[in-house]
Amino acid sequence: MSKAMRILVGLMVNILGGLAIVPAAAPPASAELNLSMTCHLRIELRTGSDGIHDDSEEKIVFGAQAVVFDDANGDNVVDDPGGQRFHQGGTGDTRYTDFTWDTHLQPCVPSSALVDGFTFEHTTRAADIEADNWDMQRVQITDMESGVVLLSTSSPDDGPVIHRFRKNDNKVWNSRERTGELDTDHDGLTDRDELLGVTGSRPPLGLPVIDRWLSDHDADPCRKTIAVEIDWLNDGNVSDRPSAAALNEARQMFSDAPKPAVPPGECPYHRWSSPPGIQLLLHEDEAIMVSPTDRMKPLDVPDAQNRTDFERYRAAHFAAYRAGTFYYTLWGWAIDNKGSTGSCCVGVGQDFMIGLGWVGGGTVRQQSVNFVHELGHALGLGHGGPSNDPNYKPNYLSVMNYRYSNTGLPDYTAWSNLVWANLMQAPTAADLASPSAAMRTWIETSSRLDYSRRRLPSLQRGALVEANGVGSPDPTVVAWWDDQVQMHIGDGSQPLDWDWSGAGVPGTPPTSPAVSVDLLAGIQVCVTADNPLAGSVPPGQPTLNNTLETTPDAGDLQPAGSTTIYSGKDGICTTGLPGKSPVAGSDTATVPPGTDFPRQRGYDDGIDGYDDWGHITFRTQRRMNLNGDEQIIAGIVGPDGQMLPGAHIDEPTWAEQQQAFAAFNRAFILDALRRKAPTDGTLVDATALTAPAIAINGVSGWLDARKTHALHLSPGTHTLSHPGSAPISFTVDAAGVVDYAPGLAGVSGRGTHTLTVTGLPIGLDATGLSYPNIGLSGLGWQNARQVQTLHVLPGAYTLVVGGVGGWPIRIGADGLIDYDDQYGTILSGKATSTLTVTGVPVTVDASDLSYPNFGLSGHGWWSTRQPQTLRLLPGSHSLVVGGIGAWPFRIGADGLIDYDDQYGTILSGKGTTTLTVTGFRVVVDATAVSYPYFGLSGQGWWGTRHPQALRLLPGPHTYVASGSSDRAQFRVTAVGLIDYDDQTATALSGRGTTTLTVIASAS
Repeated sequence: MSKAMRILVGLMVNILGGLAIVPAAAPPASAELNLSMTCHLRIELRTGSDGIHDDSEEKIVFGAQAVVFDDANGDNVVDDPGGQRFHQGGTGDTRYTDFTWDTHLQPCVPSSALVDGFTFEHTTRAADIEADNWDMQRVQITDMESGVVLLSTSSPDDGPVIHRFRKNDNKVWNSRERTGELDTDHDGLTDRDELLGVTGSRPPLGLPVIDRWLSDHDADPCRKTIAVEIDWLNDGNVSDRPSAAALNEARQMFSDAPKPAVPPGECPYHRWSSPPGIQLLLHEDEAIMVSPTDRMKPLDVPDAQNRTDFERYRAAHFAAYRAGTFYYTLWGWAIDNKGSTGSCCVGVGQDFMIGLGWVGGGTVRQQSVNFVHELGHALGLGHGGPSNDPNYKPNYLSVMNYRYSNTGLPDYTAWSNLVWANLMQAPTAADLASPSAAMRTWIETSSRLDYSRRRLPSLQRGALVEANGVGSPDPTVVAWWDDQVQMHIGDGSQPLDWDWSGAGVPGTPPTSPAVSVDLLAGIQVCVTADNPLAGSVPPGQPTLNNTLETTPDAGDLQPAGSTTIYSGKDGICTTGLPGKSPVAGSDTATVPPGTDFPRQRGYDDGIDGYDDWGHITFRTQRRMNLNGDEQIIAGIVGPDGQMLPGAHIDEPTWAEQQQAFAAFNRAFILDALRRKAPTDGTLVDATALTAPAIAINGVSGWLDARKTHALHLSPGTHTLSHPGSAPISFTVDAAGVVDYAPGLAGVSGRGTHTLTVTGLPIGLDATGLSYPNIGLSGLGWQNARQVQTLHVLPGAYTLVVGGVGGWPIRIGADGLIDYDDQYGTILSGKATSTLTVTGVPVTVDASDLSYPNFGLSGHGWWSTRQPQTLRLLPGSHSLVVGGIGAWPFRIGADGLIDYDDQYGTILSGKGTTTLTVTGFRVVVDATAVSYPYFGLSGQGWWGTRHPQALRLLPGPHTYVASGSSDRAQFRVTAVGLIDYDDQTATALSGRGTTTLTVIASAS
C-alpha cells in the first residue's frame, strides 16, 4: 500500500468513524508496551559511481516530517542556530565517498514511524544539460539516543546501486522499497500490523478499515507474537465459550517458550529489551448465536454442497483481511459423528476447531490442552513432531504426542507424591479400572502444558541402553509398551527398565547388556472388533458389535480381555495373510494384512526425538501488488517456498482419550505400587459391609469385618465372601497388588495393595410391618421402624422375622433384587435396589379380655382396649399375655388365620383376617380383705369393694394384694374352671368353680 493510500485510509477512517474495528473486551497483555520517541538520527551514506552535486538539495523524511540537518551546508560546522530541513553543499560530486550527517527532529517522532520507512527526496535546479544524478550505494541510519540501527542496506561497489536519483525522475526513494514491510521479530506479523493496526476493507461496500486490536492489546514487534481469534456457539442457554482459566494456561505456556526476544539494543521501538518467550494474543471475539438444534450439529461434516458449518461460520464472522494475521478457531458442540474433540487444519489459514460441548465442556486442562494441541498443528507440528507418524514416542515430550494430549506433561515426582498420599494408603475406594475425578485432578495438578523443548536421543528398538533412559533433563513421566502390549511408566530424567525385567529397576552397565523392546507395540493394531468403544460415541450415533471374533495368528498378540489384535515383536501383522488365521465375523482389519508398522511409519531404524519450539512455523505473509491492489496470502511455507494448504488431521475421539488416560493412569499406579510394595502385605478393608464377618480362602476362620486386615496372601487367585453372599474372586501378585475382573461390583482398589469391599447398597423398607426388627440371614437384625441401607455382596439371602418365618431373596451382580413371584403379595421392589416388605393386614381383637396388653411372639405389645389392625407376615405366631401363656396361630400366604381346634374355646376367626380372643368369665371376690385393691400377675388392678367379673385366659395367675407381699397362686383350666394347690386352700376357695374367693387371712 502506498503512502498516499495509507493517508487516504486514515482519512476515511476518521471521516467514517464507526467503520474502525472496535476491539472486544479481552485480557490486557502482560505489560503495557511504551514506545520510545526518536529525536536524533545519524545518517551515513555512500555514493556510487556518480556523486552528489553541491547545489543539490537532499531531504530525508521520517514520521511525515523532514529531519533537520545540524550541518545543513556541509561545511563541517554545526549550524547556529537551528539548521535546515534539507542538506545542500559540501558533497563535491565525488564518487564512492562516505558522508555522515547528524540530524534531529522537531518535534520528536514516535518510533512506530519506522514502519513507513525513510523517504529520500532529491531536488536540483541545474539545467537539464547539467543534470544532477547520483547513486546511493550504501545507507545506514542510527537512533543516536539508543544506538539502535534503524536502517542498514548496501550494494557492492561493482553491483547494482540501491537507487539512482535523477533530475527529472526517480527523485524520491523510500527505504521500504529495499526492506519491504518490517518484521523485526520475524514472527510473520509485520511491525505495522502490531503497532498501527491491520488494514483491510469491510463488505459489502469495500470501505477501508483499520483493525487496531493488536496494537490496542500491546502486540510487541520485538517479541514473537501469535494472534488467534476465538468464536464460540451459544444457543441462548448453553455457551461453548472456553474458560478464562484454560486460555490463561495456554498464554502462560507460550510466554514460557524457549524463544529469545530481539536482543537488547536491537529493538527500534522501545528502550528496553522485550521478555523472552512468545506473546500469545487471544481475541475472544464473539458468541455466534444459534438454535439449540444448530448448536448440536457437528462443525466439520460436509453438507450436499460440500461445505461444513465451520466454513460457514468462519466466512460470516471472521474478517477476510485478518486471514494473513490471525488464526481462527471456533468452539462448539462436536466436530464430527465419531466423537473427536478437535480438528485442524482448514484452508491455507491453518484454522481449527474445538468440540467439547457434548461432553459438558471438559475440565480446564482438557480445554487448554486441546487448544494448544490444535494450535500446534496450525504451527506445523504433527503427532510425532515433524509428522503424524509415529505417535506415542517415549522420547517426544510434547502435548502433540497423544500420550499427553489429554492431560499435559506430568512431573513424575509430583504425580507420584499425589498418588501415594491419596491412593496408596488404606482404606481406599479408588478403582483403577475407571479413574475417578480425583485421579484426573492429581495428574492435571502435577502436569504442565508444553511443546517439546529439545530433541531427545533416538531410541533403537533392538538396542536400548537402560542406563540412558530418554535423556530428558526434566522428570517428565515417560510411557511405553513392552512386547506383550503392557504399558510401563518411568521418570524421563532417570534410567529406565525398558524390558521390565527388574520390575522397574533398570540394569546398569557393563553387567546389563542393551535390551530389545518393541516400544510402540500399542499402536501396531492389526484387527479390532467393529466398535470396541461401543456406547462411547456422541448421542444419537449408532453403536456396533464390540466382541472380537477373530483368533490371532501365532505371530500376533491379543492381550487378555482385549478386543484388539496387535502385531508381534517384529511389528508385522500376520493375521489375515494367506495360510494364517482369517479375519472373522464383523471384525475389521485396520491395516492390510502383512503391514510392517516400523518400516511403514518410519521407525524401523530408530524412534527419533524432536524439538517442537525450535521448528514451529510462524504465520507467513506475502503482499503482492496485482493491478494496483494488495493481496494477502497466508499460511505455511513449504520447502520449495510455496504456500501449503491446511492438511486435515484426524484426532482421537473422546472415548479414545478417556481410554488412553485410563491406561496411562493405571500403568503409572501399578508400576509405582510395585516399587513401593508395603511390608505388611495386602490390606483387606470390608468395614463398609453390613455383614459382621468375612471369609477369605486360605485364611483360617472368620475375620471381623469391622477391622481392616493386613494379610500375607500367596500370589494367585483368592475368594472373599460374607454370610449369605456368593464368593467373589480376586488375585494377588508377588508384590501384593490386587486385581480382579473389570466391572466386578461392590469392590475397589484394583491395581493397588488394598482390596476395599464396599458391597452393593440395598434398601430395606419394612416400615409398614408391625414387627420392631427384621433381618437378612447372617447379617444381624435391623430396625424396622425406619428404612435401612445395607451394604452386601451379591448372593442368596433369607429375609427373617424371628419366630415367624423366612422368605428367600436374591441380589444380583448389578445390585438388583429378585424373588419368586409367589411372594409378590408381601414383597415389592423386584428389579430395583430397594426391597419393600408390606406383609398382610391382620386384626387382633382382644378387647373382651381383662388384661391391659397382649403380645405377638416377642415382637411387641398392644393394648386390648380396642381391636388392633397389624401388618404381619405369613407364618407361625403366638398370642402372648405376659406370665400367663401363649396361644399359637398361623397366617397363611393368603393372609387368612388358622389355629388348632384345641384353642377354639378362646380363639375365633379361623379362615378370616380377624383373630378374636374371648377368654373365660372368672369372678374374683376379695371383699373380705382389708386392702382396697388386688392385682393379677401384673396384668392390672381391681377394687375389693365388690366381686370383680373378669375375662381370663387359661394358665397360671397370681393373686396380689396391694400394699402386701402376700401372694396366692391359682390356675384357670382349659375349660375355664379355677384350680390351685392344696397349700393354697387356706387363702383361696372356689376350686372347680368359676368364682375365686379370697379368704381374709390371706391378706
